Amino acid sequence: MRQTIDTINQKFRENSTGIRVVKAFKKTDYEERAFAQATDASFDANVKAESTMMLLSPLILLVANALTLVILYNGGTPRRGR
Repeated sequence: MRQTIDTINQKFRENSTGIRVVKAFKKTDYEERAFAQATDASFDANVKAESTMMLLSPLILLVANALTLVILYNGGTPRRGR
């Protein structure tokens, strides 16, 4: 995600600093398509990251709760032989 956001920022910076060059060579359509591709790539990366977190978050909570139960069970049972 960070790389795609960096690409968007790079395209924006290039276009804002070189706006006169873009207009002089009539590259506005090309730059708009390049920026749209960068934003689409960022969107896809964001969806993929959110999907991964959506799947991993319940798994992490399950493991954490299971470990809590193990700790509580082991801490609550009296030790024998000592």
